[in-house]
Amino acid sequence: MLERKMDTVILSTPRFDLMTPVREEDFDQITKIKSNPLVSSTQLYGTITSRGKCRSMFHHYIDDAYSKRRKRWVFGIYTTERFQKFTGIQTYIGNVGLERDSPASTRGSLFFEVDPEFWGLGIASECLARVIAFAWEKEFSYLMVDPMVGNEASIRVAKHNGFRDTGRKIVAYNGVLQHLFELKAPK
Repeated sequence: MLERKMDTVILSTPRFDLMTPVREEDFDQITKIKSNPLVSSTQLYGTITSRGKCRSMFHHYIDDAYSKRRKRWVFGIYTTERFQKFTGIQTYIGNVGLERDSPASTRGSLFFEVDPEFWGLGIASECLARVIAFAWEKEFSYLMVDPMVGNEASIRVAKHNGFRDTGRKIVAYNGVLQHLFELKAPK
């Protein structure tokens, strides 16, 4: 039997380490964040009513790290010593995901969620900026974010990171209306 090799990637910002795949020991914190009504009301997956549903999502985050033609990277956001001194918090506090349209595509999308305890501190913007740089390193040519219509905080994060409002809205698989923003790779 062939042993599968995991592709671990660690990125850093001044306040955070971003690591993919997320760690098994973070499952309880991930479940806490995803099942928080403030978070789930801004995410397409909707309300998390069981640990089983969260476990299924969690396994996808990890399984992606074993693919030879990796299509998706879900980076856990972990506090660094600098942030820990400020807050006293040392833990997983959210994630930023990057997904190709297909394994061979140079187009992709980004998604993110942060524990509401840390909203308003620029965490999503800071971490998204680092994952965007990673996308350019991986030769993506185009990125999209698609926050739910009315999610003004995520729209501000997109605009802060240079995304352009396309003026288009689409209906997601679950009937939720999403607002499309795009960013083209620098030349």
